[in-house]
Amino acid sequence: MKSFLTGTPNEYHITGRLLSERISEEHVDADSGKLQEGVIMPEKIVAFCGLICSECPAFIAKRTNDNELREKTVEDWSSEEFPLEIEDINCDGCTDEGEPFKYCMRCEVRKCGLEKGVLNCAYCVEYPCDNLKELWNFLQAPEAREALDEIRKSLQ
Repeated sequence: MKSFLTGTPNEYHITGRLLSERISEEHVDADSGKLQEGVIMPEKIVAFCGLICSECPAFIAKRTNDNELREKTVEDWSSEEFPLEIEDINCDGCTDEGEPFKYCMRCEVRKCGLEKGVLNCAYCVEYPCDNLKELWNFLQAPEAREALDEIRKSLQ
């Protein structure tokens, strides 16, 4: 899976838990199915592992109903080991009670975060745990750790 983080760790911060409260059907153009001009996506939403949900193509594609972005994301992310279809490219973020990305539904870090009721792993007393370190290694996304480290520093 490719990293989809951008920006610097200083830009990462927590926002509202339910994006659906901010972006809803009234913000989507009825003809094109895309986000209406002038509607601003919310600030960054940080997943349990530190990935930035609100910058993820699966998250954006669902919010904006963008099938072209879904198709491109399938091309970019799909592999023999992790095959994807266009209908897999939908996500409400892993910390939300909505629909997570296909592989996030099986994520042990997500499961743990939901059980502990933390906003993300930076808020956990066991941060960083072995499960989280293993996930970071698998994802090859050092930006995820940087994001959580920055949040963790702001809590001390």
